[in-house]
Order: sequence, then C-alpha cells, then structure tokens
Amino acid sequence: MSIAYREGREERIRRLEIRLNRASWEGDYRNVRRLLRVGINPNAPDEYGKVPLANVIEGRAINSFEAKIGSKKDRSLEYVNSAGALLHDPRIDPNAFSRVKDGFYPVLTLATTQGLIDIFSMLLDHPLLDPNKKDSDGFVAMQHALIRGLTSFADILLDDKRTDATPCIEIAVDLDDKALLEKALSTGRANINERDSLGWTQIMRAKSNAQIDIERILRIHGAEFTMADEGIASRKREETLTRLLR
Repeated sequence: MSIAYREGREERIRRLEIRLNRASWEGDYRNVRRLLRVGINPNAPDEYGKVPLANVIEGRAINSFEAKIGSKKDRSLEYVNSAGALLHDPRIDPNAFSRVKDGFYPVLTLATTQGLIDIFSMLLDHPLLDPNKKDSDGFVAMQHALIRGLTSFADILLDDKRTDATPCIEIAVDLDDKALLEKALSTGRANINERDSLGWTQIMRAKSNAQIDIERILRIHGAEFTMADEGIASRKREETLTRLLR
C-alpha cells in the first residue's frame, strides 16, 4: 500500500468522522446509524475536540431552546435515537471527555449541566459508565447536579450503586442540608472522614460553622474528630466571629 493511498484513505475516514459528528449535532439519526454501520469510530472528535455524544447533547439542548421559542421544530426523539445508536455501538466509550471552551468534560456531566434527563439516564444505563469521572475543574456530575438544584439527577445518581456519595457530604454541609446529608450517608458509599486539599474533614467544617445538627449527624455515622481537629476548627470559628463583630 503506497503512502499516498494510505494518506488518502485516512483523509477520507477523517471526513466521515467529521460527518458523524455533524449528523450527531443535527440529530440526524439515519446518517448517524449509517456511518456507524460502515465502521466510523463513534469516539472520534470533530475539529473542535467534541465527540459525537457531546454533539448530540449540545445539539439537543439548542434544539430544545429553539423549539420553546417557536423558531424550530422539536426534534427530541431524533436526538434521543441518535444517542441510542451511539451508545449501542460496542466501540463506544461512555466516559469520553469532550472539549468545551477551555475545559474537558465527561459526556455525563454535559448531559447533567444541560438538564437532559433522557440522555443522562441512557448514559447511566451503560454498563461501562463511571459516574465519578471528574471534569477539568475537578467536579463530578453529582456536584453539578446539586449546585444547579437538579434534585432528580442527584437522586438518580445516588440510587446508582457505582456512584461515590462523598461529594454530597461536602455540599450538604455547605447548604446546611440535613436531608441530603442523611441520604448520602445512608448509601454506605461516602467517605465521611475524607480530607480536602487543606486537610479539613466535613465534621471540622460543621464544627467551625456551628452547624450543630449537621455535626450530630456526622458523629452518629462515625465521623472522626481528633483534638488537633478541635483546635483548628475552634480557631477558625473564633476568626469568623471576630470578622462578623468588626
């Protein structure tokens, strides 16, 4: 096989990969299925670094907005079918990262931030999906769901036995949300004594913020609190009170 022929073949394949991404973005289910059947890689990114699944998600979100304002027909079914075709391909990587502006995000996170619960649920149904993949900012899909108030997404993630519930503890302490804390701890999949980059545990944060009920729940579930932790938390609480009284 000559170099010219090989380069020409690679160029043709690359054009078809770009076409697959374009069809995904447009929700063109027939073309998505046809291109997959001829062997085009379902994980190949487009010229912007977005994989086909990410293009389905972005295209669907834009179409949903345009349909709401009446400028375009709602093509949700076509986008869902396109996502289904990609996810049923045995070569698909459901944990693929996609470039968005200056960051990289797992497709599950993209489906979460766009509020697309149907595609989100389809991703979670894939046996190889890891719901704990972090984006380039260090956040997982669970954190994005809770920060945005997408409780139905967070509930589905918590019910999935693959999900690490530890991020819920931090957010529950931040929000002083006792119900969320209890639910996260009840899964048995949360590291209650995990320390952040500054060496703080969640019970230290609760103690320094005088969150009595949160602290009590953490203690009941076995949170460890040493004398050294007590000193750090007390100093932090005193510093906070001093600032407030100024």
